[in-house]
Amino acid sequence: MLQEKRLCILGAELSELDTFERLMRFAGSQLRLLQCFQVSGFLNEAGWYADAQRVLLRCRDLCREMPQTTHYKRLTLECCHRLLNTQSAYCCFPAAAETYALALDLLGMPDDVTAEMPEPFAAAEDEHIDPNDPEHKCDSVWWVRGCCGRCGAGAWGATSLLARVCKEFSALAFVRCDYSAAYDWAMRALKLLTPHTPPKYVAHIVLEFNIKVAHIQFQEALSTLRRVFGRSSLHVATAQEDLAYALYVLEYSSGRFYKARDHAERAIRIIENLVPPDHLLLACLCPAPSLLEESEALHKAALELSMMAFGEKNVQTAKHYGNLGRLYQSMHKFQDAETMHLKAIAIKEELLGPEDYEVGLSIGHLASLYNYHMNMHCAAEKLYLRSISISLKLFGERYSGLEYDYRGLVHVFTQLKRHDRANHYNRLLQHWQGIIPYYFI
Repeated sequence: MLQEKRLCILGAELSELDTFERLMRFAGSQLRLLQCFQVSGFLNEAGWYADAQRVLLRCRDLCREMPQTTHYKRLTLECCHRLLNTQSAYCCFPAAAETYALALDLLGMPDDVTAEMPEPFAAAEDEHIDPNDPEHKCDSVWWVRGCCGRCGAGAWGATSLLARVCKEFSALAFVRCDYSAAYDWAMRALKLLTPHTPPKYVAHIVLEFNIKVAHIQFQEALSTLRRVFGRSSLHVATAQEDLAYALYVLEYSSGRFYKARDHAERAIRIIENLVPPDHLLLACLCPAPSLLEESEALHKAALELSMMAFGEKNVQTAKHYGNLGRLYQSMHKFQDAETMHLKAIAIKEELLGPEDYEVGLSIGHLASLYNYHMNMHCAAEKLYLRSISISLKLFGERYSGLEYDYRGLVHVFTQLKRHDRANHYNRLLQHWQGIIPYYFI
């Protein structure tokens, strides 16, 4: 059917997993099957994670039924790799834990199933490039470019792949709290985007870096994802959520949240239509506070789902405590808000340490509560100063979050009649405004 270009009939046949399974059992058909349609990769890229998981689980089971030669062990390991990507994206964490355990078991077998890893990955393991190392600073991108060449990517394809690899290095550095390196890798990826880069890659890279001041780029990325995936897609819902938060931050001082509210509610509707009511993706939604004052039940439900999946001592759960705190603040339930913020800070400090980015965020939120709603200005001053110290240490003087801390201290010292200190932080705010044309975090 592939040779005869009967693609519609071929697609219908391959949509039946029983047909797919029968094809997988014939060695002569496997290569032709992969050439005409890589099912799981297509489903995963489209955001159809549940279907991708079904296909990959069937493939994994078929591989494990075969004689356990090195070849089939490698195929099973590849299935595990793809499954981990799919299951984590779809928040199927118990299943992902089982997949991870199987992968570790395979890697611990006497036959070294990683001995013939693709050359670029083996080189990455050997080189262990540090983007902060001066010796690697100039040639790290060329090293990655060389890996792309060895993968067989050419012309614009190599540039697109290189941008995506840089994006992954940026994400890795961010998780390791190496924010300077994350920024460097992010800028490299953005500079590699060209008019020939496929639109879906451009959209994902722009959204991944969460360029806070450039909400126009968010709009363009969202439009691209809608054209590629349609309006009812998890990719589109994620972009709607990111755009909602970007607009919320942009209009934080004005209080004009109607656009942000619209995008947040659209994201929630899309995800509610695509997943079961108790799915963890709903718990991972973080609608901006003050957008949905009527949504206390939604926030509590998200917190409950997070508690069931991760327990209380988890950063995701701490974020939900913080979301409830900001919601209660907007509802004028200030004592409840304080309790939620203190819980969030305690969990994050225990898990991440006292000077982590997440700790600084929660400290800033509590400082705002004390400053503007509870008249605890001395306590707010200490919290603002601690938040500023964390931000400057991690991100430097251009960090966008400094604006709220500086404004908060101006208000604190004005209320305390310490006008010299108020003027000092007002000057720092003006200095920050002069050096922050573009930045992201």
